[in-house]
Amino acid sequence: MSICEPGAGVYDTRDIRVDTGELVSCEPCADLVRGGDGGHREIPSVRPFGRCRPPSCGRSAPLLRRRRPRLARHRPDAARAARPVADLLERGAVNGRSTASARPVVTVLGSSGFVGSAVLAALATRPVRLRAVARGPSAVPHGAATVDVRQADLSSGALPEAVAGSDVVVCLVTHSGGWRAAESDPESARVNVGIMRDLLAALGAERPAGPPPLVVYAGAASQVGLPPRSVLDGSEQDRPATEYDRQKLAAEELLMAADAEGTVRGVSLRLPTVFGEACAPGARDRGVVSAMIRRALRQEPLTMWHDGTVKRDLVHVADVADAFAAAIDRPSPLTGRHWLLGAGRGDALGDVFHEVARIVAARTGRRPVPVVSVDAPADAPATDFADVTIDSSPFRAATGWSPRLPLREGLDRTVAALSQES
Repeated sequence: MSICEPGAGVYDTRDIRVDTGELVSCEPCADLVRGGDGGHREIPSVRPFGRCRPPSCGRSAPLLRRRRPRLARHRPDAARAARPVADLLERGAVNGRSTASARPVVTVLGSSGFVGSAVLAALATRPVRLRAVARGPSAVPHGAATVDVRQADLSSGALPEAVAGSDVVVCLVTHSGGWRAAESDPESARVNVGIMRDLLAALGAERPAGPPPLVVYAGAASQVGLPPRSVLDGSEQDRPATEYDRQKLAAEELLMAADAEGTVRGVSLRLPTVFGEACAPGARDRGVVSAMIRRALRQEPLTMWHDGTVKRDLVHVADVADAFAAAIDRPSPLTGRHWLLGAGRGDALGDVFHEVARIVAARTGRRPVPVVSVDAPADAPATDFADVTIDSSPFRAATGWSPRLPLREGLDRTVAALSQES
């Protein structure tokens, strides 16, 4: 049985003491047990160890330090697949429902996108009821979760039904036109800000009896504007320099205000430059790294608007997906503010592009394409010429998350995937 298939890490009730719920003959790697009727019930006192990666774009993670010698045969991937949404269960109820009869409902808005499909795959390893909502079709990942796929245009009144009864909402919706469309297309604000406003109104109207629902929002590190210093840690004052970043900040501020009012528990994860292979068909990465890989595969020069020394903090999409899972696992220390995600390296784009050219050349058997500097377009934002390196140690300390995929391995995987695409 695959470690990410339903049933992984599930134990028979004969191995658990009825009075204490403690395992007596099995390793403590699951929070679900199978009863005699074939159903499942949760044992809150049983705690798993380890980590698991999304099945479609993951990789095994190092085993956490073992507490007892008898855990030597423990599989970290299986453990994380069985790990619950811990903070949602800490009060013994999920939005007023007994956790003995209901798994938490986790809704992913924008589940068919590049980051959304990776987050969906990561959460599919959890024993939750997973709701995938997007305008287009979402790929159904395999895992311990039960998955409900819904196609809906969230900007046309479908949002209240899409999030009804949710314990967690991961908001990854953004206008498809990116920062360029935000400068001129009114629909951009309707999506980037309006959907957050509608989401908070819908969740506020439900008023569950238990803890408020958790909303984890995908912000952007660029919301700060021109970086005031070489390394960002999230304590900087925001001065967004583009309309897109102003819209992202406006949505984040709506979420933080709702958190302060007690309507929801709000967490904003500000994403760095994300790259990697798609975790689902059609989940195309439009970022700079994938764009350069596609150019190299077409034997076109890799162009830069600068001398190549401009730095970006590059994080693989699987690590970003893990960050969202970590925020859902431990929201208590995170709510009410934003957090920066980053690798902390500050990779010079010229070096990255040259590495891309070498990897593609090795794969195709051709000479590496040239990396050249060209004139920047007139509408290029000033932030495109500023270095970005992120210190994500506050988020790491609060959740235990850290990016694990080295840059070279991430580039290798992305080149391999895009070469098949082309």
